[in-house]
Amino acid sequence: MDGSIKIYLGFWANAGSWYTSSASFTFRYRDSAFRLVAYSNYTTKRNTGETWDLKLDYVSRKAEMTVSSFLSDEGDDEDGDKTYAKSIPGAPLMTFDDISFGAVFYPPQLDLSWWGIEETE
Repeated sequence: MDGSIKIYLGFWANAGSWYTSSASFTFRYRDSAFRLVAYSNYTTKRNTGETWDLKLDYVSRKAEMTVSSFLSDEGDDEDGDKTYAKSIPGAPLMTFDDISFGAVFYPPQLDLSWWGIEETE
């Protein structure tokens, strides 16, 4: 065991939204606090089939976003999965208290414009 705590959250709306998502937060105890070391979020837009799989590693400062569709059988080509990678700007690791209520946690990397991606209608 590496001393980590992992918390999973899920969101599903049966009315008012086409989106569903699941998120995980990984915390490690450092410097007298539980600090966020990793975050992932998998979002699906049910009416278009679009999916976004975000992985953030705050220790190595790496971000990865894979855009796909559950309507396609294609992978890693023009019509299939597309993976983007970027560096996360340096900042102190957030604490458990900084996150507050995880369902409203929204890192900038969740915004598709951070990646230069446009969502289809």
